[in-house]
Amino acid sequence: MYNSRFEVIKSIEGFVGENLSSLLKPVDESWQPSDFL
Repeated sequence: MYNSRFEVIKSIEGFVGENLSSLLKPVDESWQPSDFL
């Protein structure tokens, strides 16, 4: 991995760890491919 990319990942690591669960929708609210079959 390039050094600049590694720096970006390290800089957002804390934010993602603290906020990821609030940013993701529950599975029940997300569309599923079977909805269109």
